[in-house]
Amino acid sequence: MTHSDAKVSYVKLERFFSYTPVKNGVKQGAAQADKGLPPMTPSSGEADLYAANRELLRLGQSAFSKVCSIVTVYSKYTRALIFENLELAGMQVADASPMTLNGMSIMPGPRVVLAPSFALGVGDVLHKVRGGRMASRSTLTVHGQDILIENLDLDGTLIVRAVPGAHVHLKGLVIKNRGWALEPLKEGGRRAPEELRVRGYQLVKYEQRVLEFNEPGTYVVDH
Repeated sequence: MTHSDAKVSYVKLERFFSYTPVKNGVKQGAAQADKGLPPMTPSSGEADLYAANRELLRLGQSAFSKVCSIVTVYSKYTRALIFENLELAGMQVADASPMTLNGMSIMPGPRVVLAPSFALGVGDVLHKVRGGRMASRSTLTVHGQDILIENLDLDGTLIVRAVPGAHVHLKGLVIKNRGWALEPLKEGGRRAPEELRVRGYQLVKYEQRVLEFNEPGTYVVDH
């Protein structure tokens, strides 16, 4: 396929960020976990999706810390530009403590859903998320193409939806409410519907802030 002297490179990604099938039931998943292997169950698949999106939100913060050690070779002006842009990027996201469900350990949050309409890749997130912080019990879902999230302080649940043509700027928004919580099923889930039994938990929606923009236009939300 290539010459013997050809240089071949590759990219290595964390499993949760690149390959996380959902194919096992509760018993098979628990057996996998006992062996130190990924459970590959609905609960672990959802947890991996949330984890991947959390890492996307953090990207600017991690990039800033890494770049600080290598930009000394640039001029003072160039360093200032690099720091100015990277300091604006990325969000501080606190991970929740792991919880055990059906014999499998998962990290229940924060739960982050970034719809394809908001971000298809790393570049979209770097341009649309600037600073901010997220508490470990939080839930964030974002749907909409032209949404800028700047210095969001989230401790609870926030849902953002915007139609095409709606230009939304969340600027220094502080959200604190009871939020949503993953709670183990009562009585082992014997009376729960199948879609909950295979997960081992239910998502209880106590309180949330919903920002919905159904008409094209320009919107700034700062309180």
